[in-house]
Amino acid sequence: MIHPSHFFEPVEGFISTHPGICQVAVLNQLALNAGCPTEDVDSIVNGVLSDLLQISIAPQNKNLSVINPIGLQESDTRINPTIDELVEILIKQFEGITKERASKLIDFLIKGK
Repeated sequence: MIHPSHFFEPVEGFISTHPGICQVAVLNQLALNAGCPTEDVDSIVNGVLSDLLQISIAPQNKNLSVINPIGLQESDTRINPTIDELVEILIKQFEGITKERASKLIDFLIKGK
């Protein structure tokens, strides 16, 4: 049995090497090409999108600076968007994601349901 992380890698890799707008259909196809069962594709893509949102949002007690990978202090550019802003971020960055899907994903991240 293939571990689900195997399906995340090509989707995450594509997003990290293609800044800007990504098509959800491309992300779906990448998961399928990695051998992801069709019924699990949405879950894999949602998982990747969730991870991206979580690392982009500042913690509640946000520090005004972060240490970058080479050890230098720099400004923390993460934000504390509203729910509506998060939905809009997803819709604008990931072509083909519906407002309903984005809203459900954000709701799941907030409520854990």
